Amino acid sequence: MLALFNQPFNDLFFNAQVEHRRHFNPNQVQLSTLLSIKTGACPEDCKYCPQSARYDTGLEKEKLLQIDQVIEAAQAAKASGSSRFCMGAALQLQAIASHELPYQQVNPIALEAAIAPHSAAQESGKTLSASRLAGFCRGLTLLPLDLIVIVGAGGWRVPLNDRETLADVARDLNCSVIIVVGMRLGCLNHALLTAEAIRADGLVVAGWVANSIDPDMPRLEENIATLKRLFNEPCLGTVPRLQNLTPEQVGSYLCLPAEFETNQ
Repeated sequence: MLALFNQPFNDLFFNAQVEHRRHFNPNQVQLSTLLSIKTGACPEDCKYCPQSARYDTGLEKEKLLQIDQVIEAAQAAKASGSSRFCMGAALQLQAIASHELPYQQVNPIALEAAIAPHSAAQESGKTLSASRLAGFCRGLTLLPLDLIVIVGAGGWRVPLNDRETLADVARDLNCSVIIVVGMRLGCLNHALLTAEAIRADGLVVAGWVANSIDPDMPRLEENIATLKRLFNEPCLGTVPRLQNLTPEQVGSYLCLPAEFETNQ
C-alpha cells in the first residue's frame, strides 16, 4: 500500500489507467444528470454548490421541487442518454426536518449507486458496519429532539456486509419499528414476513403504514383490510398516490403510534 502511495503522480496516473482499461471500455463515458432540488436553500457550507444558502451565487432561491417535477426531469435525462440521475435524496430529509441538521448528520455515509448498501459500498471502496451506523444515530440523541426518525434502506434483511444486515443497526439501537408496506402484488407475504423477522429479533413493531405505490393495484382495499386483520399492531394510516408531495400532505394521512404520543 505504501508503495502505491509513494509512486510519482504521473506513474500513479498511468498505472490507474492501465488497471481501468483492464475492466472498462477506455473510450466509453458514463452520462450522468444532476438535478438541483432546492437551489439556494441548503444550510450546508459547500462553497462550490449553488444549493447553498450561505453564498450569493447569482441564482434565485427556490423551494424544494415537487415529486412530479423530479420524475419529469429524470425521464428527460433517461431519454437524453443518461444512465445515472442524481438528486440528493438526503437533501429532502434535511429540508423537512423540524430541527436544522448539517448534511453530514442526515446522510453520514453517501453512496453513489442506488443499489443494495453492501454493493454500493463495495463499489465506492467503503466498508459499512452496524456499530458505526448506530453510532451516527446515537449522536442525534444528544440534541433537544422529541422524536428521531431513522429511515431504512432496502428492507429489514438487506446486507451491510458479509456478516451484518440493517436489522443489526435497529437491534443495536433497540428501536421501535414502523413498517411501510408498498401496496402492490406480493405485499402481503412481504409485510407479514418482515413483521415476523422484526419480532424474532426482539424488537417492537410500533405499527404499519399502507403506501399506495401502485395506483392500479387490483383489490387494494381488500388487501389493506387483510393486513389489518392479520397484523396485531395498528395501521397508522393509508397514504394514497400523491402528485405534489409535501410533509404536510403526507402527514394528513398518518397518525403517531400511541407509545410515541405518550412519550411526548
